Amino acid sequence: MKNKLFLLCATWLGLYSIHPNVTAQTFDSLYVDGNLYAKLKDTVTVPFNLQSSPLNALVPVYGLDSLYWPFRGYNQSLDQIYRLVFTEIQLTTALISALETIPEIEYVEQVPLYKNEALLPNDFHPNQWHLTKINAEAVWNISQGSGQVVIAIVDNGALLNHEDLASNIWVNPGEIPNNGLDDDLNGFRDDIHGFDVADNDNNPNPPPGINNNSGFVHGTHCAGIASAVTNNGKGIASIGFNVKIMAVKCTRNNGDERILSHAYEGVFYAMRAGADIISMSFGGEGFSVTGQSIINAAHNTGKVLIAAAGNENVNIQFFPAAFPNVIAVGATDFNDQKASFSNFGTWIDLMAPGVAIFSTLAGSVNSYGNSSGTSMACPLVAGLAGLILSERPNFTPAQVKQALMNGCDNISLLNPGFSGQIGVGRINAFKTLSLISGTSSPEINSSFDVYPNPFHDEVRIFTNEIKQRDLTIEVFDRMGKSVFYAKKNMTQNEIQLSLRDLSSGIYFLQMKNKTFFQVKKIVKN
Repeated sequence: MKNKLFLLCATWLGLYSIHPNVTAQTFDSLYVDGNLYAKLKDTVTVPFNLQSSPLNALVPVYGLDSLYWPFRGYNQSLDQIYRLVFTEIQLTTALISALETIPEIEYVEQVPLYKNEALLPNDFHPNQWHLTKINAEAVWNISQGSGQVVIAIVDNGALLNHEDLASNIWVNPGEIPNNGLDDDLNGFRDDIHGFDVADNDNNPNPPPGINNNSGFVHGTHCAGIASAVTNNGKGIASIGFNVKIMAVKCTRNNGDERILSHAYEGVFYAMRAGADIISMSFGGEGFSVTGQSIINAAHNTGKVLIAAAGNENVNIQFFPAAFPNVIAVGATDFNDQKASFSNFGTWIDLMAPGVAIFSTLAGSVNSYGNSSGTSMACPLVAGLAGLILSERPNFTPAQVKQALMNGCDNISLLNPGFSGQIGVGRINAFKTLSLISGTSSPEINSSFDVYPNPFHDEVRIFTNEIKQRDLTIEVFDRMGKSVFYAKKNMTQNEIQLSLRDLSSGIYFLQMKNKTFFQVKKIVKN
């Protein structure tokens, strides 16, 4: 077996020293073939390796090839997660069952197969209608973005020397270039502008020699939407203007250009490297406990997480967008109608333009073109979040989300068939920044939180606004069906609800009255 030397002997400076090849995707449409996440119980102190019991007996049967720690160095719980790679993919279910019998293992799950959410590029007309639609020209009179705010584009690479990106590419202030050391102690060596977590190197560019018809242009296109250099006399403008871009590549150079085989490793890197906003234009229907753990960890460190809602035109939850603590973004067209491809549902937070979006491409340093998808809507929201943090650097993720939602234009009348399923509306950059300029709007400070989340039987709802009257509290399941309804007057800053009759899974708790509307994603264990 190749790569049988494990990370048991590796220091935390080289946690990604082993990255076996990911084979072509042929077996499962929802999960990465030949890959599993396995978490040891937090009480286990001896690391696993393939040479010793109990894993050694499984090596010849299932073709166990290697395992490594993808999320090492943040906390004990994430330290206990391994990624296992094996060759006998037709025995995936049997291998999961075998691993689940090992007492030291807490859970085993397949690695979700996430694809980027862009439709194929079409024409090359430099018409940035989306910036006019969201009032970007007006918002730049309020803010042109701070170079201290960093958006991580977690994708399949970004062309760092593109003429309209280079000046806005993040430079890691704690890293000394090319000395082979992890100077800032974030777990990654020489990550000057980002990292390629799939190929385990510090080059987050797409593979050399690609053309503009390659799917590898996707990350570059998203980067330009979020924060291409603006007012430089070249190419395009961007909502983020001066906000910096951290490139995080999650697709192997020799892999399928649309598949992000190491998506959550990319989110983990962005968190560890200090991004303020993590833009995730990818996803799939596969739920993942590991993915939720990574998302929660990033949220708990103050990262604003934004994800594409998917392009299947269905009311089916799409991850990571549907996770709690993630802002789920659907796409609209020129007429503020739901884009024909955009997913929808009560789990959507807000909408943004996503049809024929003109941005940077990776075929050359001066390439530009159009692409459509919720992939395009996602970084547009991320760029606006960058302006919010530029003006209010102390805002929490919840406050950034509420500011985005408060600034949305209501487009319900233009979408009569999707009432309650396209979030609170389509983003309006000028309105958003106007509301937070000067003294923070009381509406933004009016918010609620749910604890515990995940929960078992009961939840408590906390708010900093104790005068909410005639509140309607409703819980929806993943398909948008109402499963709980109550009317409450909030005379104190806490309400307790019994949800013990709900089955385990993901739900959406909505609170509203004439002046108040918010939705929280909640999980029942």
